[in-house]
Formats: sequence, structure tokens, C-alpha cells
Amino acid sequence: MLLLVEPHHPVRYVDMTVGRALVRRNVENRSLDTLEWETTDDYQPSEVLPAALRRGIKTGRGLIVDEGFVKTFISADVLEDARAQQRALQDELASVRRTGNQPAYEQARRHQAEIDERADSTREATLKAAVAAKQEFVAEPIKDELQQHWIAVTQRPVETYPEPSNHD
Repeated sequence: MLLLVEPHHPVRYVDMTVGRALVRRNVENRSLDTLEWETTDDYQPSEVLPAALRRGIKTGRGLIVDEGFVKTFISADVLEDARAQQRALQDELASVRRTGNQPAYEQARRHQAEIDERADSTREATLKAAVAAKQEFVAEPIKDELQQHWIAVTQRPVETYPEPSNHD
């Protein structure tokens, strides 16, 4: 799926690969602006623009980028939020689990603690990999031609869109 970031509009998408888009533009000489772009609430311009400035395609309306690149930028943030929610849920459930004194309750508590520990370990490894992928991608320089195109289309500097936050 391709995402379109353009000034003063929500992010839009079209179900097409980068390869197909390039064929359409470069071989068929057809504009990417005329595709049937649909609005999506799944992404904000500030999430799409950093990827588009590194690996995007220029269009008269803005920049187009493959959704996979955007996911690389935001997956660490999404996983961090999920981890915080899971920890809050575990704390809430732990208070409920403390109410029984029977041996069966104690065995169930130990079993649940083991499950929680394995889940935490898996979550941390996944988050660590997502952070590493994001850092590698962020280290990639912004392409000057894409930055200049964005400035020309928006009439404002790129710095007005912050980079997604980094998790260490």
C-alpha cells in the first residue's frame, strides 16, 4: 500500500506497490496524482513524512511512500504503548490474583507469573528489534531532492514536522 502525504490534508492511501507506481509514472507516463486516493485515519502526516523524505516518490500533490517504511518508523512507538498498557493490565490482574489462599490459587499464581515473564521477555525482544530498525532507518539521510520538493509544495520548511520519538 502506498501513502500520500500532502499539505493541509489527512494522509491518503491507495492499494498499489512502489514498483507498479513507478511503471505507471515512468513507463506509462501517467500521473500518480490521478489515482483514487482514499483518506486514512491510521497515520498522521508527522508519521509519514520522515519515511517519505528518505524513500519517497515525488508527486505534484506531495510525497508518496510505501506503508512498510512508515511502519518501520512507528512500530517502536506502537510497541512501547502496548507494553505500557500490558503492564497496567498485569498490575490490575495481580491485585485480583492475590485474593485466594488455597494451594490451587498459589499454583495458578505461579503459573501466571511464568506466563507473564515469558510474554515480557518476548515483548522486550520485539521492542528492541523495532527500536534498532527505526534507529537504522532514521540514520539514513533525508534526500535533498525530496526535501526541496516538500518545501516547494508546502511553502514551509521540513522542520515543522517533528521526527517520531525515539525509545532507548
